[in-house]
Parts: sequence; structure tokens; C-alpha cells
Amino acid sequence: MTVRFRRMGRQYESDPDARAKRLNRESLHTFGRLLGYVRPYRNQMIFSIILLLVSTLLGLVLPLVVQNLVDVVLIDKNQTRLNQLAIGLFVVFIVQALFSFGHRLSLAYVGEKVIAQIRVQIYTHLQSLSLKYFADHRTGEVVSRLTNDVSQLQTAVTDNLVALLRQAVTLVGAAVLLFFLNWRLTLIILTGIPIISLTMVALGRQIRKAAKAVQDALAQSANVVEETVSGIRIVKSFVREAHEIGRFSARVNEVYEAAMWRAKIGAVLGPIIGFMAFASITITLWFGSFEVIEGRLSAGGLVAYLVYTLMVATPIASLAGLYAQFQSALGATERLFELLDTPADIANRPNATELPPVTGRVEFEAVDFDYTTAVSILKQVSFVAEPGQVVALVGPSGAGKSTLVNLIPRFYDVG
Repeated sequence: MTVRFRRMGRQYESDPDARAKRLNRESLHTFGRLLGYVRPYRNQMIFSIILLLVSTLLGLVLPLVVQNLVDVVLIDKNQTRLNQLAIGLFVVFIVQALFSFGHRLSLAYVGEKVIAQIRVQIYTHLQSLSLKYFADHRTGEVVSRLTNDVSQLQTAVTDNLVALLRQAVTLVGAAVLLFFLNWRLTLIILTGIPIISLTMVALGRQIRKAAKAVQDALAQSANVVEETVSGIRIVKSFVREAHEIGRFSARVNEVYEAAMWRAKIGAVLGPIIGFMAFASITITLWFGSFEVIEGRLSAGGLVAYLVYTLMVATPIASLAGLYAQFQSALGATERLFELLDTPADIANRPNATELPPVTGRVEFEAVDFDYTTAVSILKQVSFVAEPGQVVALVGPSGAGKSTLVNLIPRFYDVG
């Protein structure tokens, strides 16, 4: 049974399973929409991935060279073979550096293009929204989405995406080579992968929620700054500096609490993943030594296996941090898509006639208007203002004079 209730405009669920499923659906939907922005650059992405694969595979050559160094060069004292290995390894690393440069540059190009497109799309959509949206949402909140949220997404799409792809390919490539070196030892080590995966998924959901809370709190603090700066004359005239400092301090404290919530989850995730990853190194040394004693693995093979284990453990440990950062970016992306999904209140009807040349005549005929269904601002208002005629709107504050004037340029729609 799922119980839903609302608090401060948000919906909460008491059923953890239902909440987890909903968060998974939202994450997949958000990620799918984000991939839609990458689709026009799929050729560049394919090219970048090819460069990444070549660069990573070249990096995986090092442990095999180490194995050859131990089993052939050191035992046989073959100096010629040593020189060949050193020169070959030097050439491999030069080629790897060139491919890595191309991969990073091409992926950064795609990421920056996507971010630029999202920025323009959000700004364009803001221009289509009516005055009602800007009356309901403070300026600081809108600016925060265009700055803080986009910056959070930019870091994930550019820097973190490069690191994530590189670590993932290294992890898979090293794991495959581990099987070829000694499948018994590899099966033992890989038993910890499901535990690591479940931990990352469970804590990743919490990180995304915490990251969204941080972005919301930042938006609120930006609201306070915008209001204070725009009304600085009033603040100083009424000696309200201390009051405004208190307001801003309260909002900053909310940012701090949300950020600490996110940091605590990340602090738990990192050590858990790191422990699981580097525990595999201990297992490698212990069980691998038995394999060498039994003759199923050479000394050079054990050294190579240990290096490959490090190549697996290091990405797993860093993937925890990258995963946390991507969850934070998903929280910011959801806020951006919420803005993009906000429908425009004012839209032309199908087959609407084009406005003829304006002569200056303004006519209201039995116009009713309200901002909400609860209170009517204008009721059956009718008047005509001829060209050149001066018409005075008289009434107390809140009678609807400004509202009536705002209807003329269609800042609000009468339906």
C-alpha cells in the first residue's frame, strides 16, 4: 500500500519500493532526454569512442610487457629483449597519448555543443512564457537554473563523461584479460561486483535527491540576493540591513545542510567502494601466490595479474565518485527539464486571424479576468478609447488598474 501526501508543494511516498521504482523511471527518462541532445553529434561520438578504445587498449599492454620482463628478461638475463621491450613500450605510450588527446578533444566538443544548445533552448523558452510565470517564480530562481544548474550539467557532460568512459573501458578490458591470465582467481574477485553495484545504485538515488535539494536551496539564496540588490534603496532607507543579512544567512544555512547531506552520502559511498576494490588486491596476492606455487601461474603472470587488478580496482574506486557526480547532475537536469516542460500560458488559437494594422482604438467588451479562480479582479469591464482620446482609470490600490493595462499587450490572456 502506498500513501502519498504533500508538503511544501512536493509529493512524498511512504512505500520505499514504489519510491525507488519512480526514481529509476525518472532517472532513465531524464537520461534518455539528455541523450537526445547528443544524437545530432553521433558521428563525433562514434569517432571519440573509437579513439578511446584504441587508447585504452594500448594502455592495457603494460602488464603484458611486465610479465614478459619478469619471465624472460630477468630470468634469462636477455639484455637485447629488454631494449626491445623498452623501445616498444615507449612507442606505444606516444601513440596512446595522441589517441587520448583526440578522444578528449572530440568528446569535449560534443559536450560543449550540447550545453550551448541547452542554454539557448532554455533562454528561448523563457521568452515564450507569459508574465504570469515570472510573477510566480522569483528572478533569482530563474537565474539560478540558467547558471548553477547548467554549470552542474556542464561539468558532468564534459569533464566527468570523459573520465567515466575511460574508466569503464579500462575496467572491462582489464577484467577480460584477467580471465585469460587466470580464470579461477578472477571468478573469486568478481563476486564482489554485485555488492558494489547494489551499493552504488542505492546510495546514488539518495545523492540525486540531495543534489536537487542543494540546487533548490541555491536558487532560494539567489532570490534573496536579487531582491536585496534590486531594492537596496528601500533596505537602506528603512535600516533593514541586519534583517536582510539574517534572511540570506538562513538561506545559506539551508544550502549548507543540503550540501552536508550530499557529502555524508558521498563519504559513505567512497570508502565502501574503495574497500571492496582494494580488498581484491589482497585476495590476488594471497590466492595468486598459491597458483604460482602449484605451477598454474608464472611469477611474471602474478605480477601482470596484480597490475591488471589495480587497473580494475582504481576505476571501481573512482567510478563511485563519478557516479555520485552524475547523480548530482541528474538532479540539476531534472530542474532544467521542469523549466523546459513548463507550457506557455498564452498561445494562439488554431487558424487565428492576424492582427490588422493598429489605429490606436482600444475596446474592452464585458471582460472578466482573475489570476486564480478564487478571486475575480475584473468583472464585466467595458469601455472604448478612441484614437487621441485620453481615458483615465481611477480606483483604489488593488482595484485592477495595472491588470487592465497588462491585458492590452496580452501579458495575460483572457481566454
